[in-house]
Amino acid sequence: MTASIPKTGSAEEDQRQILILQLAERGFRLFPVGSRSKYPLIDRWPERATSDAKELCAWIQEYPDCNWGLACGSASGVFVLDIDGAEGAAAIREISERHGHDWPETLSVKTARGAHLYFQYPKGAVIRNSISKLARGLDVRGDGGYVIVPPSTHKDGHQYVWLDEYEKINQAPDWLLEYLRQPEHLRQNPTAAPSPGKEGAIPEGQRNTTLTTLAGAMRRPGMTFEAIEAALLAENAGRCSPPLPEDEVRKIARSVSRYAPAPVPQNDEMETAALLRDTRQFIRRFLMISDAQAVALCIFILYTYAAEQFECAPYVQITSAEKRSGKSRLLEVLELLVNRPWLTSRTSAAALVRKLHEAHPTLLLDESDAAFSGDKEYSEALRGVLNAGHRKGGKTSLCHGKGSNMKVIDLSVFGPKVIAGIGRLPDTIADRAIPIQLHRKRPGENVERFRPRLISPAANDLRERLVQWATQDRLEMLRCAFPELPEALSDRQQDVSEPLLAVADLAGNEWGQIGRKSLTELFGGAAAADESLGIKLLADIRVAFDGQDRLSSKEMVTMLVAMEGSPWPEMNHGKEITANTVARLLRKFDIAPRTIRGEETTFKGYLRDSFEDVWTRYLGPVSSSPAFAAVTPSQAAKTLHETQFAEVSQTSSATLRDSDSEAAVEGLVTPVTVQACIQAIHTEKVVVTGEL
Repeated sequence: MTASIPKTGSAEEDQRQILILQLAERGFRLFPVGSRSKYPLIDRWPERATSDAKELCAWIQEYPDCNWGLACGSASGVFVLDIDGAEGAAAIREISERHGHDWPETLSVKTARGAHLYFQYPKGAVIRNSISKLARGLDVRGDGGYVIVPPSTHKDGHQYVWLDEYEKINQAPDWLLEYLRQPEHLRQNPTAAPSPGKEGAIPEGQRNTTLTTLAGAMRRPGMTFEAIEAALLAENAGRCSPPLPEDEVRKIARSVSRYAPAPVPQNDEMETAALLRDTRQFIRRFLMISDAQAVALCIFILYTYAAEQFECAPYVQITSAEKRSGKSRLLEVLELLVNRPWLTSRTSAAALVRKLHEAHPTLLLDESDAAFSGDKEYSEALRGVLNAGHRKGGKTSLCHGKGSNMKVIDLSVFGPKVIAGIGRLPDTIADRAIPIQLHRKRPGENVERFRPRLISPAANDLRERLVQWATQDRLEMLRCAFPELPEALSDRQQDVSEPLLAVADLAGNEWGQIGRKSLTELFGGAAAADESLGIKLLADIRVAFDGQDRLSSKEMVTMLVAMEGSPWPEMNHGKEITANTVARLLRKFDIAPRTIRGEETTFKGYLRDSFEDVWTRYLGPVSSSPAFAAVTPSQAAKTLHETQFAEVSQTSSATLRDSDSEAAVEGLVTPVTVQACIQAIHTEKVVVTGEL
């Protein structure tokens, strides 16, 4: 070891640090994560994760109580299959039975809800992150992803521990690698055999044709004979009524496998990159916007020509503090470039829905603040359209006809949308949008005057290039794309970003990196801040605690009212917020005032520990504080030895922190099968021996 291990004074802590450095010796790239959390403590963790002992020792000194993350992918030479809870255990058991292959014994970790299986990263392949795309409860962590490694502690107290003593990392089964490389639409194998007569069953007379069609769909992207054969046998057993003889199914697989795979879709990265550059430059001719905003907008413009390939439709929210900041001008520029633009500031609810259903336009909606604060029926209809149109298949219902001929019809409202207005959108809509906040130009800041007659030749030329860019090959690539998603973004933000990053990746690695950086910056900026009253209250309460363990309700109200610029001094019809109002707002977060015993008296108030979980969930990670016992007035306070120590069982269980600590320092894993992992998930028992 080239760097000395900093001594903490605790043998257990020193042993934990030794384990981290031993993991680094295996080539694992590691980085510090918040205590009892999954949030990186450093920025740019994909670049800064390291196996350098000197750097790790510096982090150990700086963050002595942290968890540790392992950067997956080619950098560390591993990808990880995350079995999440009972649902993941059932899925992996069913997949193993379907394919009839034993899983290799490999390095494995017991997590709070399941297990992590480590596999060698295949050379020449690309394994990306995915959530439940392999099956419900089965996630994959590849390039751009990370997992928490022992010795780390989950937020609920469970420790991550190595299962058994098997430390070798083996290759994943060939059929699993084939499966991970497939486009998502080819992964939809049934998870259970349907009963006769149920929807999805393949009746006699259609079995050969259906299985041949399925085999052809698998062969076109290059699936091997072995994988096709396994999939067809599973389909035959699960859906055919009655099943065909297995020899006949194998014959279908051999016959189809004689054909060459379909040609690989073509994409000229330089062409896509040049188109993005020219689109970005065109936008900035007429608007003063940031680099991140310009990048997001030009990627969004290309995305509108491929929107139907994705399951999610990102929105763009254009806001400003005051008028004359460029919102309408940006909509006018976008109208020249996006696919099938429809620029409007007001329409009827029925016309809005019918237009979206029939024309599938890119909606450019101006003056949204007036729309949402005006006619209630229209604003509610608009809200419903925007909420439903975010996901593919989203529909809005309308009444059609007159009198006895009237009926309800469902109309599709899915598609890209740009909404401009002063102030924030309703929370459910803002959650689905990329925030673009505009400001008035400073004196001396100049842009080109927007004269449609003069700029139409350049705009038409650029638009023609955009139309020609959307080739069938590129659309197919986008439909099958699973881009790396920034871990710093929330689940909803990742949904919004995925289609845009798939487009950016077609322009090469440089644009992919720029796109990820820009979206992360925009989602983390002031325009993206969640200003809901509950979130604002949580943020201000975190400031009020400021290292304290407990606050009385009266103290909390006093501190909230004293905060400059906060809404609390005029919360109740121009009067100060009250303790009852605080309690009501916190109720939805499952937080309530309690009776707390102080040094001399008891009082109603709140413990800092009650907020730690919701602060992490809604505001980001915060450090934990010691717990304090809360009692009712009639309950005598217990002594420390009565309250702070649990009885230790002799069973080595993942729910007992003492045994987990021993497991964390004693070793890695012995041979583990899928069945053993499943059993461990259900029983939470861990056997730990051996050393790294």
